[in-house]
Amino acid sequence: MQLKVKTRTLLILTVISAVFMGVFPVFDAVCHGPYATWFNRDCQRRANEVGLIGRPEKDVVSVLGTPTFHYAGDDDSDRTYNYAPWPLFPTAKFQVHCHGGIVTGVEQFDD
Repeated sequence: MQLKVKTRTLLILTVISAVFMGVFPVFDAVCHGPYATWFNRDCQRRANEVGLIGRPEKDVVSVLGTPTFHYAGDDDSDRTYNYAPWPLFPTAKFQVHCHGGIVTGVEQFDD
């Protein structure tokens, strides 16, 4: 009997954990929750510390790490690096905008 209770408790905790781990990242990213907010502020802090705006585009990855994804403009001189707090739900992104090989701006919480 006690084994059934332990097994049932473990099963319930597993289901609750699975639901929480699936729901929390979506909620946090969409609603700019605590982790997404911390993530964006940390990226902004690191960019500010080194004065990223005005520096060469090659410095973006050395300062912020590998982006979640990036895309280029029509003529490939414009590029945007995207850093998502939850890579599977790329909202509330921190973005670094570059033009002509120079960082021209950063943006928090891009959706």
